Formats: sequence, C-alpha cells, structure tokens
Amino acid sequence: MPFRIRITLIALAALAAALLLLPLVWPVPPLEGTVPAREAAGPEATWIPVEGLDLHARIAGPTPEPGDVGVVFVHGFGSNLVSFRTLQDALAGEVRTVAYDRPAFGFSERVTAWDGANPYAPEAQVRHVRAAMDAAGLERAVLVGHSAGGPIALEAALADPARVAGLVLIAPAVYRGGG
Repeated sequence: MPFRIRITLIALAALAAALLLLPLVWPVPPLEGTVPAREAAGPEATWIPVEGLDLHARIAGPTPEPGDVGVVFVHGFGSNLVSFRTLQDALAGEVRTVAYDRPAFGFSERVTAWDGANPYAPEAQVRHVRAAMDAAGLERAVLVGHSAGGPIALEAALADPARVAGLVLIAPAVYRGGG
C-alpha cells in the first residue's frame, strides 16, 4: 500500500476515534429549563412508593366497592402510561383503572443502584403490579399488558391468581426458551 494512502487511513482512523471518544470525556453542562418529574407529571399524577422507588401512576374511575373488579394497564418497552390514555379514559367511567410507568420509563424513577432486589427484574415488576392495584384500592383486576408488559401481566396472574380477574394481552412479547 502506498505511503500516502496508509497515512491518510491512519489519520481518518484517528479522527474517527477522536469523534467517538470525545462525548465520553467532554463535560456535559446541565440542561437549562428542565423541571423535576413530579412537577412535569402534573396534578393528576399519583406516586406509588414501592421497594425504595417511586412509580408514576394515573388512577381514574370510581372508588371501588368490595368485590369490584378494576383494570391495570402494563405498558411495553420504551413506552409509558400515556399509551393507554384513551382506553383508560373510556373505561374510567365504569370501573377503577390504574396505569403506571414501569421503572425507567415515563416519569417513574430511574435507579442505578439499589439495596436488595433489582427493581428491573421480572419478580420486582410483578410486585409493582400488586403495588399499583393496592394504590388504586383494587382487590381484583383485569390486567392489560402490551408488548413487554404482556409477560409481566402473565407472571402477575401466575403469582397471585386470586387477585387477577382476567388478562388482556396486546401483541405480547411472550416466548419460551430464551428468546
């Protein structure tokens, strides 16, 4: 390979490496004009404390009587409770509903360190469903799981079948054997 081409390739590789590494070493200034999640979520937001973190939720519909069945919405990966807004509003005239942001989505907390159980683990996600039901005052509910929320709804039904009146799975990411 000619010397000029070799030098040009080395220079281009060094430039590409510098461009890739620069964002990792250059300090990022704080963003201006941002507001805390609790303020951005608005006045209708509910905050559910569970296992050391706060889940953002929206509870709507009449206060349940003993024996009433409500609806819990579990969103998929990369989504948040807003994905169920229209459906939740339609059902809230008849039954108690709760939609919540799973940890790391929407306005729910994003923790990078924790004591005890991993809040992102499937077992913790099942406990979050129960916490959302408890916050809404629901003894039993139909679980509506979309995409990655589908397996969570299924696991919650298997873990506590007495509290689950039914399942609605919308394009669930359900699989067997690792993927």
